[in-house]
Amino acid sequence: MPEGELLQNVICSMNPCPICLDAADEEPMTYDEWAGSEYGLPGSSGRYCEDDCHCILVPVDAMGELPEIDNLVKLRGEEGTEITSIVEIGPSEQGLKEAMEEWNRLYGKLPPEIYGMDVMQVEAYLRKLMAGMAGGPLAQVADAAMIAIREKGMASGNESLAALGDNGEMLLQLAGNKNSVDFTNAEGEAIRGAAVEIHNHPSSSSFSGQDIQHFAFLEIKKGIVVSEKFTYTVEPPAEGWGPWQDMGQAYRSIHSSLRSKYEAVYQAHKAAGMSEADAQDLTAQVHSHEVMEKLAPKYKLKYTRTGAE
Repeated sequence: MPEGELLQNVICSMNPCPICLDAADEEPMTYDEWAGSEYGLPGSSGRYCEDDCHCILVPVDAMGELPEIDNLVKLRGEEGTEITSIVEIGPSEQGLKEAMEEWNRLYGKLPPEIYGMDVMQVEAYLRKLMAGMAGGPLAQVADAAMIAIREKGMASGNESLAALGDNGEMLLQLAGNKNSVDFTNAEGEAIRGAAVEIHNHPSSSSFSGQDIQHFAFLEIKKGIVVSEKFTYTVEPPAEGWGPWQDMGQAYRSIHSSLRSKYEAVYQAHKAAGMSEADAQDLTAQVHSHEVMEKLAPKYKLKYTRTGAE
């Protein structure tokens, strides 16, 4: 196998375990990267199915030959094969299996924190999150929505959004593209005065000027942006948001005043060997955060950023 060759995890099982399902959605990696990843190599202890795993790592360049590969490899449990079927899930774990399958169907990739939990805790945790997404106390629903939107964004690279009412009811859910979520006028009015609006930023940057204008115009009580690295929140003072046009202009003015500073930061990242995309994202993270730190006191906003520094 050529050094550095990229490999894709391919499932050759009629009933793969949840870890193998996630591995199949992962971007291609080298052999050593797979071995050191949270998924591990097919058949390793990182997979629930361990010795009964029937995934294979296929060179990306050979993916076009998959029909031929499929003809050569019998699926697990297929009649006439000696390949062991996936480990049977007993009655005590059937609920866990169903919860994982339901999460995968509704939200995609499983929350990463479950891999550090005792197996008996996972079902209750997933069901609590899904119950939150279906409605309930505001904080519970918001926590569930933040996890689901973050994971969906990390898997797809696109933005998505959820707006919640005062009692935790879901007012609106929308899927967007890489850079934005588009609204109709009717959708905007449907969430006017929402208790919480949550969306993700694939670049891990803070709020944009458009975000602030949007929150102020629709009188959103709390705005949240989630990402792989950070969670950002913004709330207006007790007297409410300032004029939305003025706030948008103030954001743009502060952003422009810092442009030369962060152009130098971007160039320094590039000179250090960082890819253009990574340099742009890292620069946007600190640039947008500083803009918000300067904008917040001007309009008495409560602004926070939490996560890895």
